[in-house]
Amino acid sequence: MKNLKGLLGFLLGAGLSLASAQQNVQITLTLINPALPEYEMQVVNQNAGGSGWSVDQLHVLYGTAGVLQSTSVPSGWTAMWDVPWDAIPHNLRFEANTPADRIAPGGARTFRFKMTTKTPVEDFYIQFRVVNGSDTKEYADRVKILSVLSVPADAPKTGMAITPSPGGGLQGALQLRYEAPYRVPATEFQLTAFDPSGEERDHLVYPEAPIRQPPHLEHYFLGVVSRQIDASGAGIGEAWTLCASGKEWNGSAFGFANLRWERENTVFPRPSLCWQFSPSVRLPDGSRLVQLRLINCGVLPLNGQLAVHLRGGRLLACGSELAGWRRNFPPDFQTEATLAPNASREWLLTIPVDTPPLRYFYGAFLANMPDGAPTEFYFAHQEVERPLLVGLIEGAPPNHPVQIRLTSSQTGLQIGFTARTDARSVWQVTPDLAAWVALYSDPAVYQPLWQVRIKPRGAVSQTFMEVLIPGGDTLDPYLRMPLILGDVNSDDCIDDADLLAILFAFGQTGNRPEDLNQDGVVDDADLLLVLFNFGVGC
Repeated sequence: MKNLKGLLGFLLGAGLSLASAQQNVQITLTLINPALPEYEMQVVNQNAGGSGWSVDQLHVLYGTAGVLQSTSVPSGWTAMWDVPWDAIPHNLRFEANTPADRIAPGGARTFRFKMTTKTPVEDFYIQFRVVNGSDTKEYADRVKILSVLSVPADAPKTGMAITPSPGGGLQGALQLRYEAPYRVPATEFQLTAFDPSGEERDHLVYPEAPIRQPPHLEHYFLGVVSRQIDASGAGIGEAWTLCASGKEWNGSAFGFANLRWERENTVFPRPSLCWQFSPSVRLPDGSRLVQLRLINCGVLPLNGQLAVHLRGGRLLACGSELAGWRRNFPPDFQTEATLAPNASREWLLTIPVDTPPLRYFYGAFLANMPDGAPTEFYFAHQEVERPLLVGLIEGAPPNHPVQIRLTSSQTGLQIGFTARTDARSVWQVTPDLAAWVALYSDPAVYQPLWQVRIKPRGAVSQTFMEVLIPGGDTLDPYLRMPLILGDVNSDDCIDDADLLAILFAFGQTGNRPEDLNQDGVVDDADLLLVLFNFGVGC
């Protein structure tokens, strides 16, 4: 969506026109229904009345067929699906039927469209055309969507290791080997290796071919990738560079495990380091807490200097930019660290109150070697501060109480939460400090093995299996369910007991469990809900 082919060149070539377009034609996008999801697009022609420039065509740009569909078109306009524009093949076009139907200077129109996929987006590229007699001009703009919920998303990262080649002569084939552990579901990654001259000596990409997006979490990777790099011709003590980049599902973890050089039957182990940042948790004073865990994932004792910067504004590219971050950013945390093989250590780091959200963490660890040059590790990870779970209860009124129980099917850990729906029937859960500590101390926290039971007040519950956290299921960040009211006694069966409870409380007022529709009185409406849904869940 954000890297549509052909669009970048168009935007660069039309840079001056874009500034004028943004000034004279205003386009706003609002998420109005997350259940579909459905968006409203308002277009206002701010050109001067005497200019004659009118808007006659709009494209919502997209690269996948059958995703964008119109839901509301103003009078005098037509919508067409999967229409190509420039190099982008499957766009939603809105077009005026006659010159009189165009958006004249000072005029405005409102359009609505939906996506056939459930994953919401944060922005769209919008192309529009203005006409004045026989003259036409086309512009494109990236429009952020208003009222977007904070939902789980990919977290980008880069990692880097610089390790010296061994001595002992050049006889035999020399190899550089390591394992790349993915403890957090990875949606994409790239592993490369470079010799001292900068020549690429290894390259691996996941997924091997582009996959249909969105949704993108139909495919993800959890596990370990082993790499074996031909280092023939390496001199003694030459610095080789390993690079990793990619995106993970709402998490931050990587490392270079069991890093070693091999020549025939001789192994030259190197310091090995793995690391993991937890999602951050917001404290009452507005600061945020994040846990950094270092793991000695090799066979040598690990000793070195750790430095971390917590307030980066962007992702740093692997190479000189990442390796040199300390020249431009002061460390927020520094310490000496010593770890035996397979040992780990954690630090709780505080992100200051005035720090904007979703920062990038920059890290460096210089691992000492008593008999040679150190092995250097550098990393950059985006902060994760998203809801733990997001749900949509179709038909739920605003402020409807919801109970959520999260259970690990692997470790048995259970944590309960309470929430309320908003005006769009959406609820969100963000853990407090105690729940945050319990969750991210669980060894299976990033495994898609969680069960989530959702119990709206007075309604039958629903349990979701194999849920990823933070997030939802593997295709859709929302846990979606209908609101089926009638379960007065909360036993997940709408039966005679619920009917009798309504009858015995009939006419009473106040905050009562028998008041299923929460209108303040137990009456016929509540009785009918039980009758219409009788037998559900039993």
